[in-house]
Amino acid sequence: MIKYQYPREDISVISQWSRINSFGFVQGQESRDLSQPSDSVYFPHLTFQEWLAAYYLVRCLYQSNESKEHEQICSILMNEQLTPRYSVMIPFMSGILYNNTISKKDPSGSGLLYFWKLLHSSPPQIVPIHQMMLFMHCLDACKADTDNSFFSSQLRNCHTLLVHSFKSWIIAWIHFDDKKYFDDDRLLNKVMKLHLPNFQYVLHHPDIHLCIIDQIKIFQTQFNTIDERKLISDRLYLSQLYLLQYLCISTETSDVIVQCYKQVFEMCYWMCADLLCVISVKLNEQQLDDVIQLFIDGLVDENEDTHKRCAELIAKISLQLNERQLNK
Repeated sequence: MIKYQYPREDISVISQWSRINSFGFVQGQESRDLSQPSDSVYFPHLTFQEWLAAYYLVRCLYQSNESKEHEQICSILMNEQLTPRYSVMIPFMSGILYNNTISKKDPSGSGLLYFWKLLHSSPPQIVPIHQMMLFMHCLDACKADTDNSFFSSQLRNCHTLLVHSFKSWIIAWIHFDDKKYFDDDRLLNKVMKLHLPNFQYVLHHPDIHLCIIDQIKIFQTQFNTIDERKLISDRLYLSQLYLLQYLCISTETSDVIVQCYKQVFEMCYWMCADLLCVISVKLNEQQLDDVIQLFIDGLVDENEDTHKRCAELIAKISLQLNERQLNK
C-alpha cells in the first residue's frame, strides 16, 4: 500500500516521509543518499502489522475464486489456521468481516459466512480444543453476536452453534471426572486458563453467562454439604475453589463466587484468603466490603496464623479500597 501510494523514486523526498510518519501506525526512515533512495518502513507495534495483513487477506477473500490471492487465503484458512503466525490475523479478519456486515459494506454477510465455512472445512484435529479457541477468538471479534438483524439465518445459526459448542467445553472443564484429578498439566485446564481472560464478549453472551452461573451454583450447593475434613482431604473440592477465580466475569458471577469462598473460609482460610485477594481487582464496592469484613473478622481469630494472614491481605488489597473502606 505504501509502495503504491509513494513510488520508490519519490520516497527520498522529505515531505513524503512526513506524510508516511503522520499515519501513526507505520514509520519510515528518510534516505540520506538521494542517489540511492530507501523505501524501508516499519511498524511501531506488531499489532498494526497483523491488522493490516488481515485487512489485505479480507480483500483477497472477496476477489474472484480463480485469483491466486483468493486461493492462497482459502488454503490458509482451511489448512494453516492453527499455525502460530496466523493466530492474531485470523481473528482480526473475522472482526473486519463482521464490521463489513453491520456497516452494510457487505449487507448479506456473505464474506463472514464464507470465512466460517472455510474455517470449518479444515481437516479433523487430533486435539480439537485449540481449534475451538481459535473459533472463540473469531466469534469474540464478532462481539459474540447471534441475533443481529443484518445476519442471514445461516450466519445466525453458525454463531449460535459455536456458542452451544463452547458451552459444552466449559461444562467439561468445570465438571471434570473426579477420578482424574484436576492438574495444571491437564491440557484443557491450561488452554482455558490461557484464553478465557482474553474474551471480551463470548463469556458475556447470555447463554454462556447463564451456564457459568449455573455451574458456580452447583459448587455452592456442594460446599454446603461438606465438612472440614472432607474439604481438605479431597483434592477435587480444592481444585474447584481454585478454578472459581477464572469465572469472575461479571457482578453476578462474582457475587456467587465471593459467597462460595465465605462458606468455606473457616475450613480452608489460607487458600480462600489468597483467592479472595486475587479476585479483589474484579470486585465492586459492595463485594469488596464483604471481603474486607471477612478479613477484619479474621484479625480477632484465636489462630495466630489466620490473624497474621488476614492482616497481610488487608494491606495487599488496600490500593483497591476507597476512603470509606480504608477508614473501617
